[in-house]
Amino acid sequence: MSTKIDLEQVIESAPFGRVAWLVLVLTTLTLIFDGFDIQAIAFAAPSLFKEWGIHKADLSGVLAWGLGGMAFGALVVGEIGDRYGRRGATIIALAVIAVATFFAARATGLQALALWRCIAGIGLGGALPNAAALILEFANQRTRNLAVAVTVVGVPVGGMLGAAVAAQMVPVYGWRSIFVVGAVLPALLAVSALFWLPESPRFLAMQSGAGPRLARLMNRVVGAVRFTGSEAWLLADSGTIKHGVRELFRPEYFYNTVMIWLVFLTNVLTVYSFFNWTPALLAGAGLALGAALKGSLYFNLGGVIGAMGGAWCMNRWGSRLVLGVLGAVGVLSVFALGQAPIGPALSLWLLFGLIGVAGACISGLQVNMYTVCASAYPTHLRATGVGAGLANARFGGILSAYTGTFLMGLGGGLSTFFTGLSAVLVLTWVAALLMRCHLPPSVRR
Repeated sequence: MSTKIDLEQVIESAPFGRVAWLVLVLTTLTLIFDGFDIQAIAFAAPSLFKEWGIHKADLSGVLAWGLGGMAFGALVVGEIGDRYGRRGATIIALAVIAVATFFAARATGLQALALWRCIAGIGLGGALPNAAALILEFANQRTRNLAVAVTVVGVPVGGMLGAAVAAQMVPVYGWRSIFVVGAVLPALLAVSALFWLPESPRFLAMQSGAGPRLARLMNRVVGAVRFTGSEAWLLADSGTIKHGVRELFRPEYFYNTVMIWLVFLTNVLTVYSFFNWTPALLAGAGLALGAALKGSLYFNLGGVIGAMGGAWCMNRWGSRLVLGVLGAVGVLSVFALGQAPIGPALSLWLLFGLIGVAGACISGLQVNMYTVCASAYPTHLRATGVGAGLANARFGGILSAYTGTFLMGLGGGLSTFFTGLSAVLVLTWVAALLMRCHLPPSVRR
């Protein structure tokens, strides 16, 4: 008779050891390169306008196709991860990013660029839900918030890295150089993940015939030979297993699914409006190209600080208070940007300070929402749940491709742009407060 082993208990009692650190490093690098490539088009935009003789509005279609690909990838590759494994889905996503971004660097017109950005978007959208689910399923309750935050904060770190690289490379080597770098990095990581990235133990526990493989993995996790492969692994949420987005609308998940989708849609509309339009708008307001690109760098730097600080605070005060504060300060900081006289006469430190606070709140809320979202669903729906949230986020991103054009068309320049975004953030803040799946504090104060 097989010995029954509670997998959750083993993971909760295991230290955050070598295997967990390996997963943390590989998933974080995945999302760093994901963030780099997501924002590559924004870094290329000012030079692209000059080389191709196009206007800001002409780029809306490219942005929309790229974000549409991300929405599709978040849904489809997220469900692939739930059905067939997080590891394989993550590697496939990286390979798609690498190949499509390489061909984007060779594009000679808007249609070709839109096509390759759409295909790259499938990989970009599929990487995050699987990476987030994978690290969450290796972490215990004490480390879960921070582990997921460290991984997902890779997106703004990648954007920050991309802004720094673009500021040096694009003026010298042209806009194509940023896409070349964005192709090489995920290609190298895909090969590394093929050899070193393990599969989720919770996913393996739900697969028939995976006992020996799971035993070997858990021996590495606990740092001792304790399991032989003959065990019967028990999993708390391994009841009736049904996959697909439809399952997210079962009565026990319906309300939270709607609120999560609303938070993701409105918050990412604001995030991508910053990503896609701020460099070009700051350059149009009279700032030098290098300074305009640094606006993205400080937004992402703020996002890193907000994400890590938010995760630390969530461990102590729970997610409702932390997300509520981030949302409120985010609204105020973006509104303040709308009232500031942005231009060469405005102190760059004041401008970058406001942008950094906005990034800390907006991206910080976004990153920590992944932990809340992933924890709201059981193992067999986790990547699907995060992927569906991300798909709605990408629809918000698609809207951002046209929101900038719409707001600028109202007149008032950057003032109207930022004031309009602050109004959208009010919806984010309210929906975040209304969620019922908030996480309680996980450590004593």
